[in-house]
Amino acid sequence: MATKKKTDATGTVKARVLVKGMFGECDDVVEVAADVAQDNPELDTNPEAVAYAESLKG
Repeated sequence: MATKKKTDATGTVKARVLVKGMFGECDDVVEVAADVAQDNPELDTNPEAVAYAESLKG
């Protein structure tokens, strides 16, 4: 089942960082432009992935 990505009014989405790199450390949660996040292998915008990464920080 496909999960719709949440995009806010400015066109940004929350994403889990999968590898250390230009977006931050592994398991960081960042907000990036939706077009940047799309098809970027370093980011996961799945809401479940974002929630998991947020739970690690808490």
